[in-house]
Amino acid sequence: MTQTHHTFTASMNCVCARDESDWLVQLEQDVLAKRRTADESVCLAARVAAFDTGIRHTELQCAVAWTVIRVGGITHETADDLALTLASTLATDQRRRQLRNEIRQRAEVGAQVAPGICEALRSAAEEQMPVDPADDPLWVGAVMGLAFARESGASKLLA
Repeated sequence: MTQTHHTFTASMNCVCARDESDWLVQLEQDVLAKRRTADESVCLAARVAAFDTGIRHTELQCAVAWTVIRVGGITHETADDLALTLASTLATDQRRRQLRNEIRQRAEVGAQVAPGICEALRSAAEEQMPVDPADDPLWVGAVMGLAFARESGASKLLA
């Protein structure tokens, strides 16, 4: 298991806490301590918000299988193509807007306790949504995080 896997799973566990502001405070502390950048924290928040976009587990499984077949397997060379193709496959404008709404709501909820990271979240959510889902870093990051969490079992914590 990689450090990224442990960090992401620990972050997903934190989301299950009763008070989501605790998780936002942790993200802000990580940025201040230079353990992660603001962009990495925004991407992690997008991954968490992806659970609220309406992508069903079976739909995700089918999309992952189709994507792996389409790009010719899972290798270091195909990783970027896998991410972009999977994000495009699962994208709808409604889901992408929902993701931004979820990020915006999290920013509003935590603004008093984690103003720095919440401003970064709000700013990212307010940026114009790219036409092509593969050019949308919030959406690509969210879908990859969702796929990773479902694969690793972290999503069972949110069921």
